[in-house]
Amino acid sequence: MTCDVALLPFVVRRSPRVEPVAPLGRELAVALVDGRADRRRLYGARDLDALGLSPREAYAVACRNLSAIFRAGLDGRRVAGPRATKILVLQHALAASFLLLPNLARWARRLLDTREPTLGASIPRHDMLVLYPDLGSHFREEIAGELAPRADPLTTEVFFLDVLQRPSMRRTSAIGLPA
Repeated sequence: MTCDVALLPFVVRRSPRVEPVAPLGRELAVALVDGRADRRRLYGARDLDALGLSPREAYAVACRNLSAIFRAGLDGRRVAGPRATKILVLQHALAASFLLLPNLARWARRLLDTREPTLGASIPRHDMLVLYPDLGSHFREEIAGELAPRADPLTTEVFFLDVLQRPSMRRTSAIGLPA
């Protein structure tokens, strides 16, 4: 089904005012927005009904649109992180949403030139995603310390790219799919 909006997934803090389509970790959720609008408009279930889309269909459309934006030429900036380890900093209005892309880990591993089986991901702001080899809890704490001075971070939660699980190493997914 086609719709008259360019739906995109947008990572937001969980809030009673936001009707998300999917949870993301403990503190965040994925909402849908119209990417063509000058001002981001959040789409709830009633809005999606009006477009003739189920939440699952809308989420799939939004992820395809996000993937097209990513493929159109996003570059990551490699910088030195703790212990002289390369980290990747993505800056884009939708950077936090790029965490949802299924091939992000493979792309980031290539740019980081790492063979670490797991990559960590931190989202200090909507427009910034930080990716790094996961070298254990002490390393994650060092990354968090470097990101801490940023005012009012979107979340301090760390995500793993391979299975998007929380640092507790539980095997449960941090992203739920819309019903």
